[in-house]
Amino acid sequence: MERKIELSKIKLVFNFIGALLFVILGFWFILKPATFSKNLFVLEILVYFVGFASILFFGLVAILVFKKLLNKKPGFIISAKGITDNSSGISAGFISWEEINSFQITQVFAQKFIAIILKDPEHYLSQVEGKFKKRSMKLNYKTSKSPVNISTNSLKISFGELLQLLNEGLEKSRISTI
Repeated sequence: MERKIELSKIKLVFNFIGALLFVILGFWFILKPATFSKNLFVLEILVYFVGFASILFFGLVAILVFKKLLNKKPGFIISAKGITDNSSGISAGFISWEEINSFQITQVFAQKFIAIILKDPEHYLSQVEGKFKKRSMKLNYKTSKSPVNISTNSLKISFGELLQLLNEGLEKSRISTI
């Protein structure tokens, strides 16, 4: 029982283009803040900082998406041993079924995520390598009660189908250990 789910290059290209548009908008905010602030100095400073934040955040998103475009690995694998996440810039990697308690749907703005509720999230976080990845996963943990959140934005599968496959895999793993 191994199911490989490929990265959707089309979805990634659209994500990359969207991130680049926000970077361009950020530069426009920085170069012409008066255009967006009705010439009020305080608002110009705010527009400048929003532009700077947009360049930083969406520039990072563009870099991470570009790296995924070049990645040949499957975006997600569901096997008898567990799951392997390679779907995003802060992918979780391999997580065994024994570490997973359940799955929960979370939402940030209009974006749905599958939160992987781990039995020992603190232990999982202690093993994460890389400062950026660890900080991002800690933020996920604070906001969604899980350090690992999966989006189907870069995968060739629907949200509902992935959730169903994950629940079936977890159920099969529990039956096989009885």
